[in-house]
Amino acid sequence: MSSASGKASGGASQPVSTFTPLQALNRSSARIATLAVRPCGGRVVEYTYKRHKDKQIVTATKFEVWLVGTNPQEYCIGYVKGTPAACSQAKQKYTDACVCALSKVSFDTYTSPAYISTPIPFRVDLTKSEITVLDTGSDTHAALYASMPKHPVPPRSVADVAKIKTNRSTDLIGMTKYVSAKRTSRGGHDIVDV
Repeated sequence: MSSASGKASGGASQPVSTFTPLQALNRSSARIATLAVRPCGGRVVEYTYKRHKDKQIVTATKFEVWLVGTNPQEYCIGYVKGTPAACSQAKQKYTDACVCALSKVSFDTYTSPAYISTPIPFRVDLTKSEITVLDTGSDTHAALYASMPKHPVPPRSVADVAKIKTNRSTDLIGMTKYVSAKRTSRGGHDIVDV
């Protein structure tokens, strides 16, 4: 990538130190900041909803991915809504192996922050934002690729989540340590102690 095309693509040729931390993302900084993010866990989701104007059930497709900053506990959700082909193309572009420069950030205005489970309570519209996959072979970005976390880490433990007394969404990652012998309930349902 040439330096001229890097400047035109939203800061792709910037040195590592000029990226704004993802923790600083808010409605004001979204317009001017350039953030380094790693897409993680991208998935294409098909869902249905009832259209307001004619009450028809509509099937839609979206691509969702976690956008992780330089700290693994700082992440938000990025998405692309569109055709199944557009969502599949986004999944191929925003893989776990790449690091991106995100600028001129556009947010989802339909989802309330109360229902966003990530530590940075925003959903980033990747089709309206400027996002550029950084070149892996560049000496400028080699240190950034090496320092970026490989996956998000929720800032709360399982014990913290167990104490929550609200219906707000939250991220939880658990690991199975041991599975006991198979048991069944009186109703004939399998019980697994984890």
